[in-house]
Amino acid sequence: VTKETTFNFKLQTKEATSCDLYNKAASTTKLETLDTSDGFIHESRTYSVEASTTKEYDNYYVLCGTHNQTLRFIVDYDAPISVISVESGSESYTETEGGWSHSFDKPVEVSFSWRNIPERGFEWLTTRYCFVSRGTCVPYLNYTEPISISNTTRICYQSIDKGGNIENVKCGTIAIHKPLEVFLVKPKYGVSTEPSFDIEIKTDKFANECRFSG
Repeated sequence: VTKETTFNFKLQTKEATSCDLYNKAASTTKLETLDTSDGFIHESRTYSVEASTTKEYDNYYVLCGTHNQTLRFIVDYDAPISVISVESGSESYTETEGGWSHSFDKPVEVSFSWRNIPERGFEWLTTRYCFVSRGTCVPYLNYTEPISISNTTRICYQSIDKGGNIENVKCGTIAIHKPLEVFLVKPKYGVSTEPSFDIEIKTDKFANECRFSG
């Protein structure tokens, strides 16, 4: 796998021999006899291909003695695809594109996986993520384990492969709407020695108004 469009071939044989390089796509199929000083290590001249997009090549082959071997390689310009999974209890969602939004009433766990494009291209290196209230952010945290999220947030992320191909940043929104919780402040412990008393409560979220019924 490479990102270079200029390259040469270097190979080793088990026995001392000569190797000829061929190109099935060329008008003259034999390109050269590979250079060798000991008959075991063989190296070609420099060749180039025109590739502006990811492509697999299998048109070159060598003939060493009676052994014929195709030289396959990929010019890989494609970043891996991030796959995000968001789970809360029995609810779970998996997304491969950005721009998604999901609502929950409980905290969630976020995990990442990825898909190599092409499958035999550069290996995945890392997935990075960040949090922002709106818009986008530049991912900087390396994903190592599932992430617990308990409040509404927006998460942005991208994957990078070992060839330096970087995925465009994708973002999605996780909305967590937890039920409003009410805590009794007065009377303390919910007990009073007086038949008439004031009641004081607090909530875990902002509330415009609270009404008493009883």
